[in-house]
Amino acid sequence: MMTPAALRLLLLLVAVTSASQFYRTSGGVIAPELMADLRIGPEVLGLASSAFFLALGAA
Repeated sequence: MMTPAALRLLLLLVAVTSASQFYRTSGGVIAPELMADLRIGPEVLGLASSAFFLALGAA
């Protein structure tokens, strides 16, 4: 049986992992529409995505 503290930690880890996976995949899903709306190419979108993930990692 898990202690309440261990259960809270597990739920927190599940939530953080889910959010991380969402951030990783959402850019790929909306990439075509985002490039069309902003009139940018894949190189610029890749640079913007890299900057986003570097800032997210630094936070």
